[in-house]
Amino acid sequence: DQDQEIPISMTIASRAIMEKATIITSDARYGQRFSSGDSITSYGIRSALCAPLWEEEKITGAIYLDSLMTTYAFTEDDLELLTTISHIIAMGLRQEQLKEEVKLEVILRSNLERFLSSEVVDIIMKKSREQDRISLEVQERVATILFADIKDFTSLAEKLGPTGVADLLNGFFTRMSAVIFRYEGSVNKYI
Repeated sequence: DQDQEIPISMTIASRAIMEKATIITSDARYGQRFSSGDSITSYGIRSALCAPLWEEEKITGAIYLDSLMTTYAFTEDDLELLTTISHIIAMGLRQEQLKEEVKLEVILRSNLERFLSSEVVDIIMKKSREQDRISLEVQERVATILFADIKDFTSLAEKLGPTGVADLLNGFFTRMSAVIFRYEGSVNKYI
């Protein structure tokens, strides 16, 4: 029945997670390690095998198997196999998590680089990784703000035509941006 909840022994699962070790029990009802577990008695668990899913220091879950009918249902080979499977799953989960983090970082970096120098973006990205969240903290600083205007732009635009104006502006923006970014500045907007 898909709607039926499948009970597991939180005593065994918690122990595997806490100890970061695969646990095997031949008859949980009579073993000293789990004698205090109400779930073992109430669910009638005899044999159990549980492996935490962990990579480095982070635990993401556990694989849990039990038998209500048979004592000694699991062997040392089963223990070794489940340990290997749990490590493979944990690595796969971590790999997927890293892919998502990289994808989000690429999007964030791309959005920030539209307005900020690559040096400033690097600082924001580094602080964001350290704080495990986007770091856009406010800082008071002495700053120079430049408002620039091209002298006699209207008359120049009439003489140069669309292509000439585009070339003039592209050259101006390229040179100005290079200087601004060299000094870790940022461009608010071009109008």
